[in-house]
Amino acid sequence: MFVIAPQDAFWYPVIVTLIDADGKRAQHQFEARFKRYSRTQFQALVQRLQSGEQTDLALAEDVLVGWRGVQDADGQEVAFSAATRDALLDIWPVLPAVVSAFIEAHSPEGRAKN
Repeated sequence: MFVIAPQDAFWYPVIVTLIDADGKRAQHQFEARFKRYSRTQFQALVQRLQSGEQTDLALAEDVLVGWRGVQDADGQEVAFSAATRDALLDIWPVLPAVVSAFIEAHSPEGRAKN
């Protein structure tokens, strides 16, 4: 059954490739809680991004509303807040990974393995 009352937000995996201390690429993953956009909202967003009217950072700050699987150096879960979100987005290349995951989640195909 399809219920026409979607939730305001949803979980989606974000994959980030970082360079480790040895210079090797290492993939890391966490689940982002994203705001759900309607088709018209998403199309307008894409136009704003393409025109430069909206930045990737502003988009991520707006749509990333929670996470699971983000830990500190001691392996403790990091609680989501505006400050911790900003700290995470400041780690390169987390920002483009978050934006890509959000856009991918709103595409008809999504991630092939999901």
